[in-house]
Amino acid sequence: MTSENDPTREAPGGVLGAWFNVVVCTGIVIGAVVYTLSQGVTGPDALIGAAVVVIGIGLDIYFVRTLLRQRRRTTS
Repeated sequence: MTSENDPTREAPGGVLGAWFNVVVCTGIVIGAVVYTLSQGVTGPDALIGAAVVVIGIGLDIYFVRTLLRQRRRTTS
């Protein structure tokens, strides 16, 4: 079993894949906010927009942490 910090355990896309995930997820979060605000904030739409933003921010944090971990492995 490999540990989380094992240098042989890499993410499938490497650093490039981690960057791609961060950029795409950030775009989705920004797009969800812009779309929700441009459509007028009503009850169900606001809840769905807020849920997408919260999930997107959580994924973005995870992807940034993965990116930093990948960059540490490639520089050391």
